[in-house]
Amino acid sequence: IYAEYFDYKSDPTKKDTDGDGIHDRVDSNRLIKDDLHELYVDYINNEIIDMNKIGKTSDGFILVKVPLTSIMETIKMEDIPSENYSYQRDDFDDWYIYSVSKEENTEFSILKMRELTDEANVGVSIPFISFDPTLIKKAIKSIEYGEKLSYNLEKMTEAKVDFGEHSSIIVEYFADPYSAANYLIAEAYIEKIIVEDCVDNRIKIPNGLSKRLKKYLDTIGETYDEKNNSIFINNTNNPTLEEEQAILAMRTANTSYNSFAAEVVFHAKYTTNFSKIGKRPIKKYYKSAVKADMGVGEERESGIFDGGYYNENGKYVKEQRGIWGKK
Repeated sequence: IYAEYFDYKSDPTKKDTDGDGIHDRVDSNRLIKDDLHELYVDYINNEIIDMNKIGKTSDGFILVKVPLTSIMETIKMEDIPSENYSYQRDDFDDWYIYSVSKEENTEFSILKMRELTDEANVGVSIPFISFDPTLIKKAIKSIEYGEKLSYNLEKMTEAKVDFGEHSSIIVEYFADPYSAANYLIAEAYIEKIIVEDCVDNRIKIPNGLSKRLKKYLDTIGETYDEKNNSIFINNTNNPTLEEEQAILAMRTANTSYNSFAAEVVFHAKYTTNFSKIGKRPIKKYYKSAVKADMGVGEERESGIFDGGYYNENGKYVKEQRGIWGKK
């Protein structure tokens, strides 16, 4: 994170000492001017989110590590008002606001980070679709905005989109192998799994592993607790790289950070190049690409392209290692 350091003589009694719009009482960096979008500034000042729950890269990506359900609860939203949808607040406890900024433009979206409460949907999903977070507050007292919010959420969570409905800013960002967001997202997901899925230093292995993942387990030594069918984390406050990679493997089917990032890059590239995928139904592949699902079981769906991002010597993984080092 790059920030501007202000003179140490800045008056700490002022409401906003560093001039970044964030009130001193909630500003964890009172002498550092944080360049945050006004939406995040509003959320922080109104104590909807804690400033320390914002993950930020130096290339324009931000992830709010507070689930959408918690944000709705804080602003006193119950179920979303709608006559055509039946979304409830608790439906979004695995969804998180993120944004990508390019020059003067910022596009918002939400991504999924789900623990093993639902094996069919475990893993990470990064829809490359625009989301309007201002609808959340507007929908509290307006069914009109409730309908708009519900429609927006349906597009995000179920990928109910037509060709070309992706955000070009978001897709271009994630298609760039130099983008840092994929590693921040993977780290955030690992942290969540350790908090929510780890019991007595063990993380349960899901059912239905592919032959590839079963073979992988035999390569990680004592990290694989075969007796308890779990991944063993020696120190949950400081997991090793091998333990972190094992968590990714047993939740997203990626055996490294590099593989995780490679799969996101692949999805982004094929969101705009879906016509090159082949003779199979194009829309199916467009929807698969635009929602960027990564989870155990997903590899059975993507099929012909798996080698590029699941294989540690695949094209996209090798590219990530060359840029980011072996992770």
